[in-house]
Amino acid sequence: MDVASTIILLLHPLLALGLLVAMWWQYSWKKRQVLYSGEDRALIVEQHQQFGELLFKLSCGVVAIAFFARGINAFIHEESVLKSLIPTNLHGISGPFGLILLYIMVRYGRITAQKKTAGDSFALSKKQHGRAADLIVILMFIHAFLGFLYIFEVI
Repeated sequence: MDVASTIILLLHPLLALGLLVAMWWQYSWKKRQVLYSGEDRALIVEQHQQFGELLFKLSCGVVAIAFFARGINAFIHEESVLKSLIPTNLHGISGPFGLILLYIMVRYGRITAQKKTAGDSFALSKKQHGRAADLIVILMFIHAFLGFLYIFEVI
């Protein structure tokens, strides 16, 4: 494999590694939230929400880069670009699936914030948001491990 293909294909895992660290930091909110109260807590909650929205957008970008890299790699090697965009392994399938789950979690977070602002009971949506986060973190590490194994197949 030539140097250009290697660099293009390694772009996704390198960016994903940074995203993995950022998501773990965001997930650790569950432990950090008890340290704050009053106005400090309101500020930290707002930052948590904004960072969560940013992480969702970055996740979409990292998945798009994965597809883009596969397409460029296929183009360089004169293979079918469209065929290369179809996931052929569990890692490739779980990326878009993970985005769907991430969207659901972000949606639960938005609903929680809306209910809290409106003065409605938000305990259920907060619990759903937290449970979705638990599931996503587990799946995120499985996806990362599968990606690590997939690197050896591709490169």
